Amino acid sequence: MGTIHAVSAPSTTDPAHAAPDHLGDRLVDRVRRLHARHAGLAEILMLAVLYTVYSTTRSFADHTFAAATATADSILQLEGPLHLDVELTLNRSVMGSEGWSVAASFWYASAHFVVTGGMLFLLYRRRRTAYSALRNTLVLATVIALVVFFLLPTAPPRLVDGPIQDMLAATADHGWWGAHASAPRGMADMTNELAAFPSMHAGWSLWVAIAVWVSTRSRTLRAVGVLYALTTAFDVLVTGNHWTIDVLAGWVVVGAAAAVCLGRLSRVGTSRLPQASQVIPQGRVDEHGSVDEQGPVDEHGPLDEHGPVDEPQEQLARV
Repeated sequence: MGTIHAVSAPSTTDPAHAAPDHLGDRLVDRVRRLHARHAGLAEILMLAVLYTVYSTTRSFADHTFAAATATADSILQLEGPLHLDVELTLNRSVMGSEGWSVAASFWYASAHFVVTGGMLFLLYRRRRTAYSALRNTLVLATVIALVVFFLLPTAPPRLVDGPIQDMLAATADHGWWGAHASAPRGMADMTNELAAFPSMHAGWSLWVAIAVWVSTRSRTLRAVGVLYALTTAFDVLVTGNHWTIDVLAGWVVVGAAAAVCLGRLSRVGTSRLPQASQVIPQGRVDEHGSVDEQGPVDEHGPLDEHGPVDEPQEQLARV
């Protein structure tokens, strides 16, 4: 007569066999599975929504031209004693050349979006561990700038009565941009031309430089990132779209956001590193790499009852 073996049912407390008991749990589980499967698409949609909200909200900021020009005058008065009022000199140096003017306008109208978006894509695909912190840095800096746009409308140099010329308006026939900053023709209502302070063209370009610096140890690539930020700063001044102080303010905003988000990344990364006592075995290592747990060791090697063992010192581990 055969022996009957009892087969126990899977434990309901075993995570491997646990199943959602409620509709809410099933929905959460479903959302998590979809997010894991389409994480890249979810990131694109989230960033697109954030940028749409940013652009739309930015357009509702104060459009009072008198207040914006008053702020611009205050900035110019502050720049004078500091010898930062270089906008007119730079604008005149490039406006004399149609080719350089078109190149500067093209850079202003395109690099801000293409390079920043491309950097986000590369980070997501190649540097996933740093992606979230760097993405949060960009979002936080942009939100801070949006608040400042509301509180302190500022006219750019090209809109203030004076000799600085509007380079994008002068070269509009050569590109897709219109006479309203970098907005395409017919879409002037989608941009706020009195949101010069801080310069997020300069801020986002610094973010790109920071992202490159964090993501690679290559001196060449790091130098390219820094050069991109400096070139963009030069470009926004040359085209008459920002004051020097606008550029510095954009850098400060992004730097502060990076200190918050990347500082947290550094702390989390450090806290996850194993301690030396968890990595280095306390014992001797034989020729096959096996550890012989023999008790205490000191800085000279393993100990027996007479003191240090007279044998070659083995390298136990590298941290």
